[in-house]
Amino acid sequence: GLLVLGLLLNGLALWVLCCRLQQWTETRIYMANLALADLCLLCALPFFLYSLRGTGDTPLCQLSQGTYLANRYMSISLVTAIAVDRYVAVRHPLQARRLRSPRQAAAVCLALWALVLGSLTLRWFLERQEGGFCFTSPSRKNSHTPAFSLVGFYLPLAVLGFCSLQVVATLARR
Repeated sequence: GLLVLGLLLNGLALWVLCCRLQQWTETRIYMANLALADLCLLCALPFFLYSLRGTGDTPLCQLSQGTYLANRYMSISLVTAIAVDRYVAVRHPLQARRLRSPRQAAAVCLALWALVLGSLTLRWFLERQEGGFCFTSPSRKNSHTPAFSLVGFYLPLAVLGFCSLQVVATLARR
């Protein structure tokens, strides 16, 4: 049920964002990329769940669990980019006209996709002797997980917290 509902709603969101709206805005670009990342995860979800039942390091396990990780880090990165975009718009409105544009938002999204996929490729190479992305691999030691968690979760969390607090403080003063 969740899979079908997720596919329908994310597909609908992507269709509306890409085909039905007239003007591309920064927010629309970020939201379309977020819907795309979620669709990728939803398409891989059945294979991900199936691979959790296994005990070995299979290509299906690597691909589905790698897709899961890509969605997780991409979603975090896009929400952080939206927070930074809002921070610039609210805290620095005069510079925002120069710093914010749909083209720059698209460049940010492209850079985030490259960064996330590149870092996951690096992580896979570093961890392939330990089972790669397969959470169920018997040889999995998670030796690089803390470094990737720091850069992929805690650093964006700090940026998101800072930007959100600054936006709230600025709006409260107005």
